[in-house]
Amino acid sequence: MIDEIAPELALIQVYLRAASFAHRGEPLTLLPVTEDAGNFGVGLAIDELNDGAVTQVRVHITNDPESEKGRYELDVEMAAIIEKRNDVARALPQSQVLEIGAALLYPYVRELVSNLTGRGRLGAVWLHPFNVRGAVESLVAAENANADAAAKP
Repeated sequence: MIDEIAPELALIQVYLRAASFAHRGEPLTLLPVTEDAGNFGVGLAIDELNDGAVTQVRVHITNDPESEKGRYELDVEMAAIIEKRNDVARALPQSQVLEIGAALLYPYVRELVSNLTGRGRLGAVWLHPFNVRGAVESLVAAENANADAAAKP
């Protein structure tokens, strides 16, 4: 049966953890339509809850307020609560749950950013899709490198 081999994950809740939005310090010197929205950084994090039966996945978007290209100063963090409903799901590595959770959560983050910035003077900013798997692999590689460095005398 497929139920015996497929991990069963359920998206229980999506919520806003924190948001900060402002025009740059000199909004009147910028044209109403600016070509480039600036560079945004994406941060991913995961927290196990209830002995691993429930996981919180977080996506954090921020931009460099000092960048000359950025239209706005933006800092947004959203989270999703994901329930692991069977033993196969509970046995998944954290990195795989983070990848699945971030892929599920990112469209909500994109919508929030476009709604916030759409109310600003310089128009809406639409975040581009990104390689979630690549971001998680980079995060895992960095954690492994830090663990290896800490283990060496």
